[in-house]
Amino acid sequence: IFIISVVLLKEKITKIKYLGVFTGFIGTTTLILLNEKSIANAPNINLGNFYFFINSLSYAIYFVLVKPLTKKYSMITIMKWLFLFSIIINMPFGLLEFTEINWGVISKNSLIKISYVVFCTTFLVYLLNLYALKNLKASTVGMFIYLQPVIGILFAIYRGADKLTVADATSVILVFAGVYLVSKRSTQIT
Repeated sequence: IFIISVVLLKEKITKIKYLGVFTGFIGTTTLILLNEKSIANAPNINLGNFYFFINSLSYAIYFVLVKPLTKKYSMITIMKWLFLFSIIINMPFGLLEFTEINWGVISKNSLIKISYVVFCTTFLVYLLNLYALKNLKASTVGMFIYLQPVIGILFAIYRGADKLTVADATSVILVFAGVYLVSKRSTQIT
């Protein structure tokens, strides 16, 4: 997102932000590349980590492209069009499966969980990201993308599906240091 923001949005980046982005990138990259774990229900963890990386890259492009729109349109208008295009794009891949769902056999508890995922972890996250983009530089908001693999590891540790290694801990520290450096206010512009 750093490079995309500088090129497309002409954002001014300080030396400390360069250092922060580089530090966060190194942390995320080592977190992905040094992970040699394999378990029965996840035989290719590196592939999953690679998908995290692709997701982060896609999200970075989204951040940079939507940043100028936040100055022109309301957050709700942007969300309306974003979700409309998302439905249209995903319809060929998921419509058949969606029509085959037997909603009558899904418990209320499961429907509440599904609603939580759709509303809280999708709609609200996008809305809050738009709010952040409206008030911060795209590169600053995007730095938090580096937290996704960290959150994934912490959740896996919490669930007992993973153990923290020295490499994981070092990578996490690098990611948080990078986020801190990018978020830090500075007046020196390069």
